[in-house]
Amino acid sequence: MNVIPTISELSNSTSVVTKTPLLNEGTVESKREKILEYFHKTLNFYESIFECLVDDDAYYARANMLRHPLIFYYGHTAVFYINKLNVAKLINERIDPHLESTLAIGVDEMSWDDLNEAHYDWPTPAKVKAYRDKTREIVDTFIRTYDFRRFGPQ
Repeated sequence: MNVIPTISELSNSTSVVTKTPLLNEGTVESKREKILEYFHKTLNFYESIFECLVDDDAYYARANMLRHPLIFYYGHTAVFYINKLNVAKLINERIDPHLESTLAIGVDEMSWDDLNEAHYDWPTPAKVKAYRDKTREIVDTFIRTYDFRRFGPQ
């Protein structure tokens, strides 16, 4: 049984994100719905990538010694949303300051990056999943309630 969808199945699916919503046409409310749909689809799609991991130990594997373990990437996108919305002063809410620091910054191949595992206390997949769920709630509420007219013609 083939569990990987074909190109045809993907192009006909309503559950797969295919393009970023256009923001320069339509009403604020129609764009709000499109952004909300896009946000949830991308989060669902990203989380589905991690469903193939055999067990929790797999989250701590490093595919490349110059990269963080997979647990970092599982949490990084959610942390990115919360950190960026806070920096922009669009929300004033933190979920877990420790995670928002630990999972905020990736590494590159430069020698000064800290790749010493002894310097990290990686969270459990369950803790990251709870963080992702809370992020989903916060961003969903933000998208549903924010006055996006601030950025468009008055």
